[in-house]
Amino acid sequence: MTTTAPQPHPSDEQLTKALDTVNHWSRAALCTLARHGAALRRDHPERALHVLDTLAPWPPYKGGQFLFDLMEWEDFMLDGDPPPMLPLTQALDIAGRPLRWLRTAVAHIISTSAGTRTPDDRPGPQDLPELVSSRYLYADLVLGTWRAGDLLLQASGQTETLLGHNPH
Repeated sequence: MTTTAPQPHPSDEQLTKALDTVNHWSRAALCTLARHGAALRRDHPERALHVLDTLAPWPPYKGGQFLFDLMEWEDFMLDGDPPPMLPLTQALDIAGRPLRWLRTAVAHIISTSAGTRTPDDRPGPQDLPELVSSRYLYADLVLGTWRAGDLLLQASGQTETLLGHNPH
């Protein structure tokens, strides 16, 4: 006796396609951030080590690492052909709610800034390293997010004010 698979409902197919789109852009955002982090680690190893050493004891860093492993995001990021590179600000927007607070804070700073500078929002240098499975990607993802936040704060001209070191 041969059984045939049940036919999907048309609305189920639509929802599956929508979720595939969400997965595609989530993967592209995570990989973009990780590639920028890998470039920061490659080009400025002392800075990268300092950032990771500074963040490592913080509960949000540890919680992020736990969720990264639990959700198997590394496998998700490395599965298939590399996704397209995104502008850093778009990658931050797409990466998910854990990073939403950063974008909200930076958007507020930029909107209240008198400066006219804008962040470097190009997809990035063409020499960004490819992601490889032999490297734990959480650190690169954190460094890429750090780099994106740094670019946005520099563009706003409000880094000193945000950090409470405004000399004026």
